[in-house]
Amino acid sequence: MSLFGTLPDRFDQTRQAIEEEGVEPDKRTVRRYLRDADYPAKQQELVSVADSKGAPTALLERLKNLQGDAEFSGPDEVLEALEGQDVSFDHVRRSRRGNP
Repeated sequence: MSLFGTLPDRFDQTRQAIEEEGVEPDKRTVRRYLRDADYPAKQQELVSVADSKGAPTALLERLKNLQGDAEFSGPDEVLEALEGQDVSFDHVRRSRRGNP
């Protein structure tokens, strides 16, 4: 199975987790669960730190969807990347309906 075949499914899982738990990325939430991260940090390190702090599933799913090889210099950069996912979710949803 290709990465492109699983990407919409991954977006759906993350969107569902966000809707169920009501977790939207905001500066306070990101700082709370990533305060012990050793920046600059990669995606997997952020997931590990957030998981060890008991972050909600929705936030963990969003962190798992960050670009794996990217390095984040701090929580503000993480938040910016998480907010960028909202655009991606909307694009996937519209493309499934036939809207660009």
